[in-house]
Amino acid sequence: MSRAAVVGRVFPKRGYDAVRIVLAIVLLAAAGLKAHQLATEPVVGSGLLHSRPLLIAAVEFELFFGLWLLAGIRPAQTRFAALCCFTLFAGVALWKALSGEALCGCFGRVPVNPWYTFALDTFFVVALFYSRPSLGRVPAETSVRIRIRTAGVVVVWLAVGIPATIAMGSISAMTLVASGELVGNGSLVVLEPETWVGKPFPLLRHIDIGQLLAKGNWIVVLYHHDCSKCQKAIPKYEQLACELSSRGGGVRMAMVEIPPYGGLGEIARDASSACLWGRLTDGREWFVATPVELTIETGSVTNVVGRLVKD
Repeated sequence: MSRAAVVGRVFPKRGYDAVRIVLAIVLLAAAGLKAHQLATEPVVGSGLLHSRPLLIAAVEFELFFGLWLLAGIRPAQTRFAALCCFTLFAGVALWKALSGEALCGCFGRVPVNPWYTFALDTFFVVALFYSRPSLGRVPAETSVRIRIRTAGVVVVWLAVGIPATIAMGSISAMTLVASGELVGNGSLVVLEPETWVGKPFPLLRHIDIGQLLAKGNWIVVLYHHDCSKCQKAIPKYEQLACELSSRGGGVRMAMVEIPPYGGLGEIARDASSACLWGRLTDGREWFVATPVELTIETGSVTNVVGRLVKD
């Protein structure tokens, strides 16, 4: 049996309707999950792909195109647009995978490896390439229906998209300046450790062991108790703390837990550990991607390392 015949059986010409409906569901789900994340928390990361305006625009596009696919308007042109769209998505996912990123970010807080996203997008491209919509002469009444469907898509998109854009763009957060003062409104504080290098450690006044960290040389690790990367990193840091202690040298290790607190910190505090264990005050909602390693010398940050453990 020829390759074309096999492909024809897997993706029959009339299978386009099934493909477009699946694509519509995926796009709408992705738009909803990303919108919820953007409306409830700041954006982690820097660069164009982590720009909030770009992410909001991506949500609005996915919402509109998902509704368009669901309505089945202009199938030939829509199929071509979908091919271009998911080819672009596959390219972005491949770039993230090759860059070593653990999450693609395509589905908001739902953790998905970019390699899986690349495989899924590639499958959709193949499905679109080999499926064909049923084409024929378009009677006048169908043209009227197309206009009605188009108007319906636009109305639904505006009704959902405008409030979503307002919600995604209105999140307010405070920033922490070098002096340790909090600037801005709200209870959410966005921490940007990469901007602290060469400056005083701004969290000293907000950590219960801050007075100790202000003196001497330290390796400080910020962690969340429920972060999988943190759970992998902590035993390694405890081992490093033992090595630093045996060497002498004056460099000590401190683990600082970011609220909400969990059992990991309590267990570690009670254990005989060479690490010094502390906590960030729970008076604010601190937002930072963990774990983060900081080198502190006499109260100033000399180096910051993030993404310490890959999934």
